This record gives sequence, C-alpha cells and structure tokens, in this order.
Amino acid sequence: APVIPSGHRDAGRDGRPPTRYTGSIDQLYKLLLRCWSADELRALVTTSVAAGGRAIMNELPGGTASADSVAFELANAWQRRGLITGDLMAVLTQSRPQRAGDIQQVFAGMGIY
Repeated sequence: APVIPSGHRDAGRDGRPPTRYTGSIDQLYKLLLRCWSADELRALVTTSVAAGGRAIMNELPGGTASADSVAFELANAWQRRGLITGDLMAVLTQSRPQRAGDIQQVFAGMGIY
C-alpha cells in the first residue's frame, strides 16, 4: 500500500496511523520567509497547538535572530515533530488568508491537501 503523508485527505483510512511528511521542506521554509516576520512566526507558534505551541519555542533562535533563521529552524522543528499536516496548513491559511493559494500550493507539493 502507498505511504500517505500526514494531513493527506486519505491519511489513516486503512486503520494505520498516518505517516508524517519527511521530504524536502525548502518550499515551506521559503513560504514562511516570504509571508511572516520572525516575531509573527514566534507568535503563531505560541498561540497554536498545531504549530507546536510553547513547547517548540526552545527550538527556535532567540529574539534578535533574523526571520531567515527563525523560518529555517521552525520548518525543521515542524518536520522533526511530525507537525507538517493539514492542521498546520489550516493554521497558516487562517493567519494569512490572502496567501491561501500559495500555502495550499506548497502543502500540495508535500502531498498534503
């Protein structure tokens, strides 16, 4: 049976837990960098369980770090924790509804719809 990434519309239908996305996160990183500042990314994480909540904050660079550093570390932390899912896509879309098309395209490239 094919492996279905977590967040995919068919994930978990066969009774097995959905697998998490483990491929390239380059496009996700670039999306974060284009759409959010470092402070906005930190705020997004702390206010959303789907984005990692406060537990993930220790994995991010400090308050003076560039948006580039925060976006890179956040995308990697989400991947390590298995948080790149449809729920995360929904959180990002709610945060930036005007970028919904870009967000959906990046997640579709990861097999998440």
